[in-house]
Amino acid sequence: MTSRCTRHAWILPLLLLTSLCLAICAQAATEGEVRYIDPFGTNTRNMPNVLSSGTTPVPSDRVIDVVILGDGYTDADSTRFWNDAQNWYIRMIGWSGIHPLTQFEECFRVRAVWHKSATRCAAPSPDTYYGAIITRTNDSSGNPLPRSGSTKKTGWKDQAPFQDGVSQSLSNNITGPSLDFSQYPWNLDVQIPLASGLGDTTGVQHSIAGTLRNVNIVFLAIAEDTSNPSGNPWYPSGHNTVVEFNDPNFDRIAIGFGVNSQHEFGHSFANLEDEYRLSPNQSRQRTNPTYSARSIYRMTNLSFTDSRNGVPWGHLAPGGSYNPTYSSLEGSAWYGGENDPVAFHSEYMCLMNGKHSNSTCSLDPVDSSCHVDLRNFDRLCLWCEEIATIRILEKTGELERVFNILNPLAGGLSPDPNIAGRELYDFWTDDLRDIFYQRFDIPQRIANRRTWPGTLSNPVTCGSENCPDCMSEFEIRSLPLATYFGSGPGTGQLGTRADPISIFNNALNALGGTRKVLIVQPDAPASQLSSARVINTPSILISGSCDSVVLGK
Repeated sequence: MTSRCTRHAWILPLLLLTSLCLAICAQAATEGEVRYIDPFGTNTRNMPNVLSSGTTPVPSDRVIDVVILGDGYTDADSTRFWNDAQNWYIRMIGWSGIHPLTQFEECFRVRAVWHKSATRCAAPSPDTYYGAIITRTNDSSGNPLPRSGSTKKTGWKDQAPFQDGVSQSLSNNITGPSLDFSQYPWNLDVQIPLASGLGDTTGVQHSIAGTLRNVNIVFLAIAEDTSNPSGNPWYPSGHNTVVEFNDPNFDRIAIGFGVNSQHEFGHSFANLEDEYRLSPNQSRQRTNPTYSARSIYRMTNLSFTDSRNGVPWGHLAPGGSYNPTYSSLEGSAWYGGENDPVAFHSEYMCLMNGKHSNSTCSLDPVDSSCHVDLRNFDRLCLWCEEIATIRILEKTGELERVFNILNPLAGGLSPDPNIAGRELYDFWTDDLRDIFYQRFDIPQRIANRRTWPGTLSNPVTCGSENCPDCMSEFEIRSLPLATYFGSGPGTGQLGTRADPISIFNNALNALGGTRKVLIVQPDAPASQLSSARVINTPSILISGSCDSVVLGK
């Protein structure tokens, strides 16, 4: 696979191409006009061959279409709309995009459709082409507070302006080639909406049954109030949802709405969930899929257990074959899954994490200022990357093609999509993952992520603890996955370096019924161990569901 360093050789020509596109974008727009945002246009598109160092053509009927729509852009904003669309593409998929989308950039055919609005989308009574409404919260002087509003979730998407506008934009405006309105089967078992609105009980973002397979809408909304004299920035949050349409061509589309919809695209395209933690005071509401129910359609970036054998990214966890360093923070169990406090994700910073309170600090759990911005617009965590890669390979047909190559005697996939989804999941984990990891240098990229960054995007002091330490040892990280045992006692949370567990048997009990990882400090005296020998070097206790355990380095 061409590395990102090698890809940098393409930056100059792509910059020139981008400059050319921006120059074209500056031309006057006509109502309903469609423009290519990606640089490949109608040319034959190729994608990396997972099994070799070469490429393979993307089937013309399996290209992933991304349609960018904009609301709240007035007649004077056409240039801004094209530029916003171009910048979204560059940062998400193009030469400055994120893994794995930028690696498979030719799989994405990106076009934008221009429609002008009379006003911005700001409430209370906007007059926009699609009818989008963005609410806001003002300070005592009446000025909008940063990140205080949001794209309204209900009401306007059921009305004629939005329904008819999107239908016309997709059905009438898109030309050369037209969109593929193929839908996922209605009998897919990823269709378990809860009364609470959380979506699938296993932690996927939305039900994909009946949704368009290869058409994705990026909905950009403009919210500034031009009469605001203060000039305060206003960055309302977006949202993602499956919209039901009254259109003969399609029934359901997963759409990400927002001023900047990169994070929302992670929801709508890859079906990834939020990784932030809004509140630590709620009860568990979701569960991991059973072993027999695992499917490529139900892959999720969340786990509802921190068991080393239970998290779906166990192959990425410290001590595994891809991540042999036990002190690695990659593949750990980090708290965060929006409305479920007993949810975990695999890496502390990710595009799917949030600019919300992450309930970071157990030293000061009620302090609303004790949080840190853990959203990284430059990357997905490696487990999210893996899920997004499988989404690309499935939508383009490449996953099934490679399955048939490596399993010539299997007779193809089951005609039942639910069984086929499970067959492809087993194929990925048993046969293709290792090939893919080596092909795309994943072990080296894991090694590059084993240390903390020098600074966080929004450094905050949590009580008496510095944020990296707070994140490493307190509430944002699952303690059972790395519990300290030593001479203690001390001050701080039990099981951390600040207050290690001093009695060996108590340490085992603290780990619970399913053994995880125990770090034994070098100064632990022999009297505290169940054996007669002194541990002179840092050691690791690793055990799955076995009754016996092994102490060793």
